[in-house]
Amino acid sequence: MILTANNHMAFYSGKIRYCICLLMLCGFFGPGFGQDGALKIKGIIYDEKGVTLPFTSVYLFNPALGDKPLKGAQSNENGSFQLDVTPGDYRIQVSLVGYKTYSREITVNMDTNLGKIQLLPDSKLLGEVKITGKKPLVSRKIDRYVLNVSESVLASGRGTFELLNYAPGVMTMGSSIGINGNTATKIMVNGRLLRLSRDQVQNYLTNLRSEEVESIEIIPNPGAEFEAEGSGGLINVILKKQRVGGLDGTIGIGAMTPKNPSYNTSAQLNYGYKGWQLYGSHNYTKSKVGTELEDNRFQEQLTYKTNINTITATRANNFRLGAAYDISKNQYIGLEFNGNNNKSDAGAKSIAVLNDPLNNKFNNIKGDFLTRNDNKIYTLSFNYDLKIDTLGSSFGIISDYTTAKRNGRGDFLSHYTDQQNAPLFDSLYRNNVPVKIDNYNAAANYVKAFKNGGKLKFGLKFTVTNTRNNVLYEYYKTDGFVNDPERSNIFQYKEQIAAAYGQYSFRLGKTSFQVGLRAESTRTKGSSVTSGETHNRSYFNLFPSLFLKRALDDKNTLSFNYSRRLDRPSFNSLNPFEWRVDDYTYISGNPYLNPQFIHSFNLSYLYKSRYSLSLFANQTKGVFAQYLLSNKPGDLVANYSWENLSSQKYLGLNLYVPVEVAKWWSMINNVMVYKNIIDFDSGESRRTVFSGKTTQNVSLNKDLRLEVSGLYQSKYNTSNQVFVPSYYIDLGLSNSFFNKKFIARALVTDVFNTSRNDYEIISGSLNLTERQKYTTRRFSIQLTYNFRLGKKVKVQKITGGNNDEKSRM
Repeated sequence: MILTANNHMAFYSGKIRYCICLLMLCGFFGPGFGQDGALKIKGIIYDEKGVTLPFTSVYLFNPALGDKPLKGAQSNENGSFQLDVTPGDYRIQVSLVGYKTYSREITVNMDTNLGKIQLLPDSKLLGEVKITGKKPLVSRKIDRYVLNVSESVLASGRGTFELLNYAPGVMTMGSSIGINGNTATKIMVNGRLLRLSRDQVQNYLTNLRSEEVESIEIIPNPGAEFEAEGSGGLINVILKKQRVGGLDGTIGIGAMTPKNPSYNTSAQLNYGYKGWQLYGSHNYTKSKVGTELEDNRFQEQLTYKTNINTITATRANNFRLGAAYDISKNQYIGLEFNGNNNKSDAGAKSIAVLNDPLNNKFNNIKGDFLTRNDNKIYTLSFNYDLKIDTLGSSFGIISDYTTAKRNGRGDFLSHYTDQQNAPLFDSLYRNNVPVKIDNYNAAANYVKAFKNGGKLKFGLKFTVTNTRNNVLYEYYKTDGFVNDPERSNIFQYKEQIAAAYGQYSFRLGKTSFQVGLRAESTRTKGSSVTSGETHNRSYFNLFPSLFLKRALDDKNTLSFNYSRRLDRPSFNSLNPFEWRVDDYTYISGNPYLNPQFIHSFNLSYLYKSRYSLSLFANQTKGVFAQYLLSNKPGDLVANYSWENLSSQKYLGLNLYVPVEVAKWWSMINNVMVYKNIIDFDSGESRRTVFSGKTTQNVSLNKDLRLEVSGLYQSKYNTSNQVFVPSYYIDLGLSNSFFNKKFIARALVTDVFNTSRNDYEIISGSLNLTERQKYTTRRFSIQLTYNFRLGKKVKVQKITGGNNDEKSRM
């Protein structure tokens, strides 16, 4: 639970290690298929209720050779296992903590299928057992990677944002999170999409302690069961299902200094009694962030240079209240209320110099700008869930209502003087941009599980969204403020989405299959109340998906997946209003903006349930981006607008290598290289992008831990913005007390103050270079106390159904 946590390290220190690991992993492709001539023993392990048991130990003995096992394996997530042997007499033994050991003699002279193997609970051990087997750090399901946080000693005492650095293919830089280089990645918690800004998501995950997390799912290409919205894949944080009857909870406080001091507090309480579960949480953050910006523009003989220093003060309240009731053993209902109140004030002072010899303008401009934003988002979610049988068949209903209100206000004052600083004139204007969004959502899902392990899923979903933006611009004249009709506008947008999906998963031998198809029908209407202009759109699309996974043995798998998806524009980007940053910088929406459609492919190899090598490719048609429009000669105004570009292609590889150097020293390394090709109407951009990160963990003693981490990111571009290379190193120290109930952590981010966000744009004859430096080198300390009273009970998860719509708010 640290206020900010950017866990990366420069790649150059491990270049040789990465090359060796890449060659090692590539060399293992051949041996993985080398047992074709052996006989096979296979089976599926169940408990007394008919539920499959994953990660169960299976051993094979030769009775003539004593008690030393010849071979061993572990059942996969579906409970199945396979051993390759030569003909002969054997004894097979199946064991799992909390169950009686299963043993039988077998004779193998052909491929042998033992069918179902049932393990019975051991009454002597069951009451004392807390876990039922140790999972590997990384496991591979057919459509996702799973980082088993609860099984890792590295996770103890950390914030969840830090844990993302351990996930295959995931890169974090600042507050952005990406899978395979695509930073459009969305974050879910228990299947609910976080509907917050990037900075708010980072703060939320930083304050979500690792002890609450069961696993993290990395889904590069989501299947048909997920909304078609989202090109950057999904990361789903699964919280533990255990709470304490009576009361348990967490309280924490943190501070950050020395520049622009900030602090945060958090509290979480859970209560369970009989069939009821009640819970609530609250996080409060008060922070200040400084930004230094230098903007240089030139066009022919014209030049414009400005320096802006901004301090943004933010106060954020996030809270959650929920209740669930077990109607019976197999069904429950749940209700949850989520709220987010975020207020920010940004004060900026600028000094600009304009040289326009063609028009004999040589002006100095001093600016004083103040912007205020008040954001409120509230969501009420209802769940009903019915378990139909012990195989996993179920039926569920999800219904949500979300309302979002945003009020943005700005005051802009600029003093113009000549070269001798003699006053020329003042420019004073203000704006007010209230936004109201309402979303209604209902969905039903049915899952039919079969005894052979197959699953059939299908569902329906209907969503209605209404938005209203009222933009008021006023400029000051001698007699007061006057409305600017060219920039004032009332814009309304309505959207209806009806969706249906079907998905079937099954297994043939060592190969698992999952095929799905999602259909979505969308109708939109955008209208300007001020001008009377209306934009109607209706489209229907199919989104197929295919996933294959081949088990080479119990720890090595080869996977392939494909999916088609789309991204819809955010509601604000569709609004044609113009937002003025200063006298020479505008940002505007585009009501004609179309969705972008993405084809994604991924081929991956997981070795020893630890090391991963992935080849990925995707193509986006009609990619939308914030684009700097070409200016007319003699015009230095930067007008950023949302546009649909022709296409964008990614082709690359991702290597994930966790290494345990010693019992007290471990590291996790991730390397990614990809080719990024963007097609513009005026040309093409091709760039090879490289990024590498490493996290070094050193246990100084039982409770004291040191971590050094960092990242290197090469030059990359989005639309016609080209960003310069960046790197930084973080240093952290943590210690736990009183049996890990009290945890203290200290962190220094960007130790050498090297993190930057500079970019260059060439649009027509206009050249723009922007250098941005945020306050990244900071020291923070976090204190957390966990308490627990009572007996453990199971708490149901309350999920939301309007995930993608909320993220667009």
